[in-house]
Amino acid sequence: MLKRKLIAALLMSCAALANAADLKPFSAIYETSYGFLSARGERKLEALPNNQWKVQSNAHVMNFDINENATFTFQNAHVKAANYNFDNPFSKNKSQALTFDWSNNSVTNAVNQAVVPLTPNAYDKLSYQLQLQLNVCASLDKYAGDNFDLVDRNRLKTYRVELIGKDTLKTEVGTLNTIHLRQFRPDKQDGKPTEIWLAADWSCLIVRIDQYDKDDLYTLKLVKATVGDKAVTGK
Repeated sequence: MLKRKLIAALLMSCAALANAADLKPFSAIYETSYGFLSARGERKLEALPNNQWKVQSNAHVMNFDINENATFTFQNAHVKAANYNFDNPFSKNKSQALTFDWSNNSVTNAVNQAVVPLTPNAYDKLSYQLQLQLNVCASLDKYAGDNFDLVDRNRLKTYRVELIGKDTLKTEVGTLNTIHLRQFRPDKQDGKPTEIWLAADWSCLIVRIDQYDKDDLYTLKLVKATVGDKAVTGK
């Protein structure tokens, strides 16, 4: 059970990316902790031919390899999901292999053959994170919040993100100016929201995430990163 919780915490991590005008390749190392357990994972964004982009997350936790990746296109500050893959090491029926068909406004999960109708701005778990960060970076001084539709296996889930404020946060790379957000599902008000901190001076790089599973807290923290060709440092 502890292994599963730790892996779940790694998978909730978000990616670092650039401002609304452009995307920049990045590489980031995060450490997640749950109780006395901890593990590290790496997230990368890279440009592909034909305006395609790929984001991937990899971690090795207690003899388990955790791999998650997505491809998408990017135009006019909008991320458009194409494919998403996640191989769940504990339960194959919880794995996902999503193909987005925007011409028919549907997405198919090859694992269970489920077909889900798409809303105009639906995302997978990774492309959603990228779009959130782009939106915040585009409106650092006036961002108030967004709703996002997320495809999760055989259904759509709506997430709400709202601004808490601006914080100065001490991290392993130094002290960073951050945008502090809370994320929650409007249809589920019985749990604690997830809190997210983005580096305001570093293209909205994810600095920290606090997520609860009932009363258990998972914390994800930035260890080191590069955005474009620059190493992230504190002020």
